[in-house]
Amino acid sequence: MLEKKEICSCRNILDGSIEYIYRYFLIEDTKSIIINEQRVDVPSYGIEILRELILNGQTADLYGERLDSISSTMGKVLELIEYLKDNEVSPIHLVDIVGEKADEWVVDFEEAAKSLLKSMALA
Repeated sequence: MLEKKEICSCRNILDGSIEYIYRYFLIEDTKSIIINEQRVDVPSYGIEILRELILNGQTADLYGERLDSISSTMGKVLELIEYLKDNEVSPIHLVDIVGEKADEWVVDFEEAAKSLLKSMALA
């Protein structure tokens, strides 16, 4: 079951009347992996960034982007969210910044599946 938890946020004020609030979310789900003809559901973590445009104190626009299944390791994704917040990354640049990490971390899912299969065999 997909869950979304806000981890942190940051605020940018451009000229006093235009303000952006960036909200960074951890997306939690599961992903099915097939190893040796066995299906294993492993944890899956992704990121969503939501940008709220505030004009003269009123929400004028909401825009967001999301990448599911970046890694099966929550700690990696939480560190990445902190990096995104520290650098005030907008949703427009989410794929540019996170895409390379997601490509590197794709092996995490297979490793998690193998570890789960091994622990089930020992039980």
